[in-house]
Amino acid sequence: MLAVRLPEYENRLKILAIKTGRTRAFYVKELFKRHFPEIEDNYLKIDSLDDIRNRGTINAIKKVEKNKGVKKYKSTKEIFASWRDK
Repeated sequence: MLAVRLPEYENRLKILAIKTGRTRAFYVKELFKRHFPEIEDNYLKIDSLDDIRNRGTINAIKKVEKNKGVKKYKSTKEIFASWRDK
């Protein structure tokens, strides 16, 4: 079960349900069926791009460390933690 408050759509949804004789849940389910896959794909693509960008940044940092003799870190978390400390 999922509970979501959407006050800006509540009246429109209620009117639609009354006029058509269907439930509000019917229309919410329809919205999910028709649009959720598209939203899911878009956000997963964005997340994947962010992962690729982050990996590129981390690899660049590691390359600089290797070539310039910069302090070695045990993990990526340590790298980002060191940035926060400065």
